Amino acid sequence: MSTLTSARDLPRDLLQNRDYTLILGRSCVSHQVPNLAECWVEAQTAIQALVRTCIPLDADGVTVYLASQDASTFGFQKHEHVNDDRLPELLQAGYPPSNFDFVGVLEEAIDHYFQRKAAGHAQPNGEMFLVILDGEPVEPQRLVELVVKSTKRMTHPGELALGIVQIGDDSTAQGFFQALDDDLHIAKATHDIVHTQQVMTLNFAELSSFLWDVLTD
Repeated sequence: MSTLTSARDLPRDLLQNRDYTLILGRSCVSHQVPNLAECWVEAQTAIQALVRTCIPLDADGVTVYLASQDASTFGFQKHEHVNDDRLPELLQAGYPPSNFDFVGVLEEAIDHYFQRKAAGHAQPNGEMFLVILDGEPVEPQRLVELVVKSTKRMTHPGELALGIVQIGDDSTAQGFFQALDDDLHIAKATHDIVHTQQVMTLNFAELSSFLWDVLTD
């Protein structure tokens, strides 16, 4: 049984007054997983529904990082204050296979949260990071170390939450993400902040419940 501090008993209104950041990264090795391109196309509806679920909870609009050939940060383009009006255009622009550093951009996003917090500009309930990927990072241990380090910077359970949504059925990635979800205590994290799920299992009618699972599971 995990000894990590859990946010499970926190009130549900902690999903509000929170910043939301989404990171979408198609792997450079997508061709190694059958039908992965088709999986991304089929996932578009789920991605749009997930973003639209977050938008009302984030007063100034969500932040979206898209892996792109025309990248400016770690292989990603950053779009801030995204709302319904901008969402279809951004997603239609796509996120082609590109060399990108998912862990680097997540670290930047987390650091930016703590900088805003120190300046008194962060949302009072913290931030949730939703990562949509089809494969594990090039350096998985870097992600583990980043998550553990981030938990030690938190001041209360539920301040940070990391949801990983997997596209496709790369079994290696699935095993890694599940271990990250279940075994953070082994790496000496102080809070359980990771929840993983495959996109095909998302319930469109209950996406707010998925966000609650990210925060508390």
